Amino acid sequence: MHYTRQSGINLFKKFEDWILVSQKAGMDTIEEMCTVIKKAIEDEVKIQHELRIKFMDFTVDDTVLNYINPPIPKLEAIEEYREDRF
Repeated sequence: MHYTRQSGINLFKKFEDWILVSQKAGMDTIEEMCTVIKKAIEDEVKIQHELRIKFMDFTVDDTVLNYINPPIPKLEAIEEYREDRF
């Protein structure tokens, strides 16, 4: 009986350690992403490539673009412009 109780206590200690480690890793990942975003804000530049958080890893995905550079030209207006119409 005592062995089972001690095994349970040890298991819960491992869970607690795992939770603390995973929380710290997650916060470190978010901090890395914030650093990239903060630099873009300070440099006043757009973030061209997609930022990803997958589990506990932060990556900048160069294969996915957030916007097309240069932008696609806009189409001309279909309706004709007339002074008597709003």
